[in-house]
Amino acid sequence: WSKHPGNPVLRESVHHGARIRHWRDPYVFRDAGDWYLVLAGLEPGEPAGSVLLYRSQTLLDWEYRGRLASGDPSLDRGIECPNYFQVGDRWALLVSPYGPVRYRVGEFQGERHIGGTWRSFDHGRAFYATQTFDGDRGRAIVVGWIRGPRGDGWAGCLSLPREVRLDGDDALSIEPVRELEALRRDHRRIEAEVGAGDGGAIEGAIFPERAVEFRAHYEVSNADACGFELRSGADRHRFAIDLRRGGIASGAEQATLSFPIDARGFELRAFLDASVLEVFAGGREAFTSVVPFASDRDGPIEIVPFVSGGTGRVRADYWRLASIGIEDTERVGGIPAPTHH
Repeated sequence: WSKHPGNPVLRESVHHGARIRHWRDPYVFRDAGDWYLVLAGLEPGEPAGSVLLYRSQTLLDWEYRGRLASGDPSLDRGIECPNYFQVGDRWALLVSPYGPVRYRVGEFQGERHIGGTWRSFDHGRAFYATQTFDGDRGRAIVVGWIRGPRGDGWAGCLSLPREVRLDGDDALSIEPVRELEALRRDHRRIEAEVGAGDGGAIEGAIFPERAVEFRAHYEVSNADACGFELRSGADRHRFAIDLRRGGIASGAEQATLSFPIDARGFELRAFLDASVLEVFAGGREAFTSVVPFASDRDGPIEIVPFVSGGTGRVRADYWRLASIGIEDTERVGGIPAPTHH
């Protein structure tokens, strides 16, 4: 890369005197032959921030087109990292509002985003600052930044890539990309009935390495909650769906589900990579967290499904995950194939 000699190609003067604060995080897309750019900004007296829109034919000369959309007023805070992209025949706007990432689906009409309800893209505080790109066959792929705890030997990493699709009522389905299935090794399956008097937990699976995909199908009756527990030495980390109140929790972090869960049959899909846990619930909810394993960070991990306060049936599948060898040339399932485990 080399910097353009005419930098900066976008200056404050493009706003014709308007005073924009917290002006940051460019995202470029193309529509109807024109280049567009969105930026986060905050105008005086505006609590929730705005997504500002700019247009160019050359990527060098930009024209300010005004406010694409306002931030979520219920959050009463600014926004960062806007992404704007097409999903099917609709447009999705993602923002990072100094908290869990939010999205809104609507139309790109008259250079404005006309949309409905703001929803959570990921309920976890660790997932932030998304970037979006077009995959093959028109797929919309989203990647986030996972923020690591300070002083723990790492500062952050990228999330697993997620494919998003329209899922009715201007909502998105959110699923890890199918290419991740190429990493699966050593499949195990556990099926069990859960009775009201047996404590709720079923047999778990133990893995010596902490790179695991876990997929569980729950069918419950009159239960309070269900989910799974990670056990490592003396550490316990519980991921739970509150079926009574419509809540979702990962350890001490709690949130409200965006969509109702059908307890007669729904699925949790989780990926654990060292201390990073990414969970997908019912195809439309995501929750990313960093698990604070304190007593034994490198020992074996056990994943134990549970149903509490009622009865049910659980079918759990487990896979040990191979590493992604970025430098490898052989390709399996659309991603580089690992040459060592």
